[in-house]
Amino acid sequence: SDELIRAIEPQVIVVCSADFPSSEHASESLRARLARTGIPVLYTSETAAITLTLRSREWELRTMTGQRLLGKAKD
Repeated sequence: SDELIRAIEPQVIVVCSADFPSSEHASESLRARLARTGIPVLYTSETAAITLTLRSREWELRTMTGQRLLGKAKD
């Protein structure tokens, strides 16, 4: 829900989404809602595998398509 996203304040959202079966596909309404948040959203149906590396005060996310996101831990 939008309230949950506001409460958590994520730095990135990863959606596990597949083209088949159709029940595993992220709907257009979900995509539109997440896009309005302004938070980077990655869909595994587009990026393939995602690797998340956690360090003491930072994180790094890499996708099979070459995207790379970096973030810092919140206090």
